[in-house]
Amino acid sequence: SKKGIARELQIDVKTVKKWLKQDWRRRRREAAEKELDGHREFIEARGPEVGFNGKILDRELRAKGWTGHYATLARYVAPLRKAWRGGPEPVVRFETGPGEQAQVDWGSTLAWIGEVLVRIHIFTMVLGYSRRLFARAYLGEGLGALLDGHEKAFTHFGGRCRTVLYDNPRTIVLSKDEETGRVEWNQGFKDRMDFYGLEAKLCRYYRAQTKGKVESGVKYVKRNAIAGRSFESLDALQHHLATWMAQADERIHGTTLCRPREAFQAHEAAALRPLHSSEPVSYTH
Repeated sequence: SKKGIARELQIDVKTVKKWLKQDWRRRRREAAEKELDGHREFIEARGPEVGFNGKILDRELRAKGWTGHYATLARYVAPLRKAWRGGPEPVVRFETGPGEQAQVDWGSTLAWIGEVLVRIHIFTMVLGYSRRLFARAYLGEGLGALLDGHEKAFTHFGGRCRTVLYDNPRTIVLSKDEETGRVEWNQGFKDRMDFYGLEAKLCRYYRAQTKGKVESGVKYVKRNAIAGRSFESLDALQHHLATWMAQADERIHGTTLCRPREAFQAHEAAALRPLHSSEPVSYTH
């Protein structure tokens, strides 16, 4: 009670009442965030290199001796990230049922492979319903890498969706008429999709954000799995991605509020089309 506190501290009960009215949570937050001011120079220099990824900054600050809470760092970094990005990004979300659609896209980033800083290209496929994702690194975005990524993604998931949504790279489409719907496909790509028995769908020009699930997935791979890390070889990077994907399946997804693995096992696994009995030609990066 207030009187009990006053007796123990030997002060007037009115003083106790006045201090208990203060916003102590806000005061504690401000004090905790003030501790990060001593690391601000590091955060402002390192932040853009890792996309102001809180997890990476948290890991590296702890190596420097910081012992605060991650939530404190997340609040501290949020305005810096917003200023760096230059405002919110447009998102158009379209939900699909189990096994109906996957989305595919590429992302590129720099990573240390041995002693060399290499630009790597990340093939990413996201299942639209469960949000399970597959990621694999290549040294380019040619047709061979694209087809190899599909093969390994379908094997990883144990099946295929009915449709896959893409942007409009020349490895997939040579020309397209938005008004008539006429599409001239890259024949090598079209032959492989026919082999898989799936329908390829294309985003409208200048509307790549309509495949927002994989856009978010690419950013998640780059910022959470790769940023701030180095690898002995490309094979070591592939092994790291395989381990990381298993961990990503266990996270609580920010949109679905479910673990991708649980949503996949409960609803989507049985809805996928089985893998083809014959194997396609293997492509390498």
